[in-house]
Amino acid sequence: MSIIVNMAEAIPPQETFDDDFEDDFATSEYDGTHMSAFSSVTSSIYAHCYEHGRRYHVYKHGRYPIPNDDKEQGREEMKHVMIKELLDGKLYLSPVDNPQKVMDLGTGTGIWAIEVGDMLPGASVVGTDLSPIQPTWVPPNVNFVIEDMEDNWVHSSDFDFIFMRHCVSLIRNPGQVVDSAFSHLKPKGWVEFQELRPYLMSDDGTLPEDHPVSKFYGLLPMALKEYGFKVDFADDLPRVLERAGFTDVHFTTYKIPLGPWPKSTTLKLVGYYFRTVLLDFVATVMTKPFAEAEISRKECEELLQDVQEAMDNPSIHAYVPLHFVEQYFLDAFIQDTMALADFNQIAEAPLAFEMRHVHFFLERSKRSKNGTRCHGIV
Repeated sequence: MSIIVNMAEAIPPQETFDDDFEDDFATSEYDGTHMSAFSSVTSSIYAHCYEHGRRYHVYKHGRYPIPNDDKEQGREEMKHVMIKELLDGKLYLSPVDNPQKVMDLGTGTGIWAIEVGDMLPGASVVGTDLSPIQPTWVPPNVNFVIEDMEDNWVHSSDFDFIFMRHCVSLIRNPGQVVDSAFSHLKPKGWVEFQELRPYLMSDDGTLPEDHPVSKFYGLLPMALKEYGFKVDFADDLPRVLERAGFTDVHFTTYKIPLGPWPKSTTLKLVGYYFRTVLLDFVATVMTKPFAEAEISRKECEELLQDVQEAMDNPSIHAYVPLHFVEQYFLDAFIQDTMALADFNQIAEAPLAFEMRHVHFFLERSKRSKNGTRCHGIV
């Protein structure tokens, strides 16, 4: 059963605030009391628990092994900034025209939903997540919902745009989520998935086979298997999307540098972001999933140290790889737009395919009685 709440109502009466906060935002048009059409639930939904020195969600406790504390929220928001740099400030790549209803699955801190709400003041934006960590001071057209995206959705089936980022590798049944997204988009609607893939590559032979990040990525599937996750599910998305009814699937390839080794100023910045994001993720996963997989604390500490040292080596030109897949009427072919390009040359160009961010383009055709087509981006 899904539990849906309005985050604007989440502040307990006894909550204390910074006395200067209201004055700082006195001219804001944001409405912290904006009412939702969704039902309220008890305050237990907003509770948290602590394990291994980190804070986790209580609602469906154990479903998601990543913390929701301030440190993790900072990491998630840095990823958001990193992707905006990659996309030249864009929040999404879908050519959706004037969307009126937008859903952000696995919204996390809500930063994407909030920025979309600001950008599209005429649209209704809803962000869903297991953790109640979203701010209460939000645009009046934005609501946050506490629910499990793998449950049956109670939302209406008239969304123009459904978005999900960095989630498919950390849910048990992504195929079910794809099916739900398909059934909740209206004709001519779009869906977009953005996913980082856990593979390390290099174009110039500077990546050693025993690179510590490669070792970490090698241990990750085993550590997360107990949760029912498949960390490389991004590779299966075209097939799953076909099965759901989507057509014209585009699987776009980018390269995200690990560290500031590229010559491009933009790529250097992205590399800095990704190095921090990945290093914090390595430490986070070692806290709980690796410990539960009986990887010793000593081995974790040594690997973390090795990862940090390797990331600081500018002579290793490593990146995370992505691919671009298009599908037309179930007749799939793969087109790697980066295959013939050397990343060291690309790094000197202004903004050409700068990073390796997993972004899938999915153009979807939704079956309907009148044959109207719907589109989506993954």
